[in-house]
Amino acid sequence: MNEDLAQFEWKPCPEGQSLLDELIDRFITPNEWMCQLRQEMHQQTGTRFFDWIDHLQLEIDESLSQRLISAGFENVGEVWEHKGAVFPRIKEGSERRLVLKVESVADFLAAHSIQSEIEGIPFGQLRKASVKDELWLVERRGCRGFSIPEEDAVTVINSLKVLEAFLAVSLILIDALRLNFLVPWNSEDKLN
Repeated sequence: MNEDLAQFEWKPCPEGQSLLDELIDRFITPNEWMCQLRQEMHQQTGTRFFDWIDHLQLEIDESLSQRLISAGFENVGEVWEHKGAVFPRIKEGSERRLVLKVESVADFLAAHSIQSEIEGIPFGQLRKASVKDELWLVERRGCRGFSIPEEDAVTVINSLKVLEAFLAVSLILIDALRLNFLVPWNSEDKLN
């Protein structure tokens, strides 16, 4: 296999998955509301709760640090990331949090009849809110950080314009692909 392509060859990482499952269960098992949410997500959307998780935040002692390293995680500042798999990140912090990534924090809160203060401006790069107990939400638009960036209305409007342009180009490409599939083109055909 080409060396450049080999760097993107994803392999099973059972040790990392097992450790994350254990850490996530420590959040969910004692919390009836999170247990119910996990079940509803699976039944109503056909998705795994695990796939909604953006990151975990918890205290990391020496024992857990060694387990993370053994499972393939690397410490990058205050965050632990797994370089060999697409796993939620683990952020070091004294306040325990399980953070779900959602398309819209406001919509999630409204759908679950939860009132909570939302940090970050609408359509900003990063928004977050506390849901219940240790469960939090995050809404990301090109921001991998954890702190709400300073933004102004002009920046947000420019970001939305870029998104609209991307969506417009995507629709054009989709239409082109659709036409290509519907109207077979023979390379011997000549365009006049």
